[in-house]
Amino acid sequence: MQNIKMAIRNLFRHKYRTFLTGATITIITFLLVFGLSVSEGISNGLIRNIISLNTGHITVNSSSNAQSNDTSIEPTNWDKQLLSNSDEIQDEIGKINGVEYSTKRVKFTGILTSKDKTSSGVFVGIEPGKEKDLLLDGIPVKEGTILPEERNKKYIYISSTTAELYNLEIGEELTIVGQNTEYEQNSMKFEVCGIFKKSAWKEYYSYIYLSDAQKLASLGERVTQIKVMLSDRKEAVNIANTINESLGASYDIAARDWRTAGELLLGTVIIMEFSVFGLCFILFFLITSILVNNISMAVFERTNEIGMLTAMGMRSRGVFSLFMLETFFLSSIATMIGEILGIVASLVLNRVGIPAFVEVLRLSFGGDYTYPELKMSYIIVSFVVIVSMSLIVTIIPTKSAVMLKPVEAVNHVQ
Repeated sequence: MQNIKMAIRNLFRHKYRTFLTGATITIITFLLVFGLSVSEGISNGLIRNIISLNTGHITVNSSSNAQSNDTSIEPTNWDKQLLSNSDEIQDEIGKINGVEYSTKRVKFTGILTSKDKTSSGVFVGIEPGKEKDLLLDGIPVKEGTILPEERNKKYIYISSTTAELYNLEIGEELTIVGQNTEYEQNSMKFEVCGIFKKSAWKEYYSYIYLSDAQKLASLGERVTQIKVMLSDRKEAVNIANTINESLGASYDIAARDWRTAGELLLGTVIIMEFSVFGLCFILFFLITSILVNNISMAVFERTNEIGMLTAMGMRSRGVFSLFMLETFFLSSIATMIGEILGIVASLVLNRVGIPAFVEVLRLSFGGDYTYPELKMSYIIVSFVVIVSMSLIVTIIPTKSAVMLKPVEAVNHVQ
């Protein structure tokens, strides 16, 4: 009890050193909590983009096209890609527990022409009413509107890259030329209803109505993919296995969860996570070095005091525990302050977002903003790590000081 009182009193006696060490610990804690929250936000934002833009929680393809990746631009192969009985498949999938809804898609490659310019592109026929996660979150509108649910024209929703390439504005026309199931050329004119913001993954994609895509390719009611959304993405593997076991053989289909279907894109997520963690580690290491120096200097400056305490009869163990208590109290309080600052910053920026000031950041964030996401585990781990680290870096200089003879310690020159 006496050591506790002395430890608290000593912290107030050495105000300048206490402030410097405490401020360093606070900054380390803030960077750790906030950095982990930002990393979590970027990771989850990119994963949400993978799900909304590409795979859904589960992707259902024909079994002969099971390894298709929605990010690749492959030549259209209707014999391999087409799904028959899509309405029946959807009905059966809808009966599975945990499935929120499913939506049909037709994806094909073709030629886009306008104003005497021609280039290849990827075209996706979608059901706009069911693809709000894609249209509003994944590829948000820059100009005009997203594909409206109630259609009265052949509308097309294009990227800003495509708009710039063809010098297109809202209301102007362009033509899609593609192969039908007989591998004959079909063409159809569309009016630009909206232009979406650049996306690293969808820069050369254009979106049209599902029925227009089916008509252009002479597919009838057939589609190339069914995108399945779940109430809980953690159940994706189990539900994909259920679909394969119960429907795979009957309908000649293969279901893949979002991780398997989007494995190429997951590489981007992993790279981003390592980049953010790497930056946090570098900052953490630099400031930790400052902390080690501060604590070492604090003990060094008080070597005379240690000599006086041992000369007055305090045992080395008592002196050692006194310094450890001081570090424990200081690090605990400073860590809590740093965590509070990290929590506040994470919660505020989770609502308003961190803007992407440059294009590189926008591509890294997967959008114009990233939103830090705080986890309780980050708070607990940060507290344990920072306090433990502070105690560890106190041990060596304190042990060295208490090993000196009282006369040596009292006469120690700083």
